[in-house]
Amino acid sequence: MRRQERFVAGLVISSLLLFSCGSDGPSSSDPAISAPTVREPASGAEVSSATPTLTVGNSSGATGLRYRFEVSSDSGFGSTVAVGDDVAEGSEGTTSWTVTESLNLGATYYWRARASAGATSGPFSTASSFEVLGGFLTESPVNQLYVFDPLTNGSSVGEGGGGGEFKREGWMATNALSYIRYEIPPTPNGFV
Repeated sequence: MRRQERFVAGLVISSLLLFSCGSDGPSSSDPAISAPTVREPASGAEVSSATPTLTVGNSSGATGLRYRFEVSSDSGFGSTVAVGDDVAEGSEGTTSWTVTESLNLGATYYWRARASAGATSGPFSTASSFEVLGGFLTESPVNQLYVFDPLTNGSSVGEGGGGGEFKREGWMATNALSYIRYEIPPTPNGFV
């Protein structure tokens, strides 16, 4: 009877190991490969490009590492909007990938990365966030944006300026390099 109990106990343990590891054997995450470290953009940063470049500090623990970058519209990575897969490890201790899909202006995104060697993957980096700034991301403005200016016969209280046009509604930027400069005196309460 003792022998039968040991045999049954051995079958139960073997079955549990098989089901917990799945048919592919042990988990494909290897703690020997370290998580990459977020470099740029830093968490909470504002980026001016709708296709920003993401940079991590390289992982360690294996040679010939390849990286996977993920960009999501939510912090839980349930809505992945861009993926950079099989990115070769960069030199000088960092690896970068430029987002290939154009991201929405004024939106906040979350990103992370991990390294792999063959079928073995390390853990993801700490998730980081960035906001894509609105405004002109192309040479020509997409929408007409006006700066209210108390115009006097088509001239401005602002000085200097590059490009732009005066309209009835105020001053309008005509390209990404348009500007107008105002001298604003200091105020005691910090509001203008």
